[in-house]
Amino acid sequence: MKNKIIIVLATILVVAVATVLILLLPIKEESKTIPTPKQPIQQIATTTTNISINSNNQEAALIAATSTIPTLTIASSTIKTYINDQYGFEFKYPGNWKIVENPYGSPYSQFNLIAVPASGKYYPDPIAINIVIPKFIDMEYADLQSVGIKEKINGIEGIRYEYENEGLPQLDIILPFNKYNLIIGEDEHYNDIFNEVTSTFTFFK
Repeated sequence: MKNKIIIVLATILVVAVATVLILLLPIKEESKTIPTPKQPIQQIATTTTNISINSNNQEAALIAATSTIPTLTIASSTIKTYINDQYGFEFKYPGNWKIVENPYGSPYSQFNLIAVPASGKYYPDPIAINIVIPKFIDMEYADLQSVGIKEKINGIEGIRYEYENEGLPQLDIILPFNKYNLIIGEDEHYNDIFNEVTSTFTFFK
């Protein structure tokens, strides 16, 4: 009698254990198949850097076309004066900048220069002065005639043009200069310095 009771209890126990295992097994399997959500891919911003070298391979400057390049003001340093006796003009510029004469060769240009920071990164041609033959103006500024605004530099009336050059804001003032034209140009990231340069620009011939 006792043996029968034991067998019955053992059978009940085995059935109970099997039932529990059957109920729990799908839950475990289901938990294994739950997908883990993917994290969004983070994009890393890159900065494109180019090298600008003058025609004589004597000057090289890093140019990074990003908004992180600092724009200096002329009040941030001592002041220097550039004097050109050959063509008879002068202007003031920041003491921590430098002047590079005739960096570009062109059959239309009689003389040109750029003013750039003496060190560090900068936008192309922050301040540029170019003495050109009138034909150059006719070719390069024909499409901008409708947007030109009159402006005087040291009593000489010229035309001011604002436009984009390769996606960068540009400002040029074109003045009559004997039988030539004189262009004072800037990348507009250096507008404060440009205003100081043009306000101190003087003709003495």
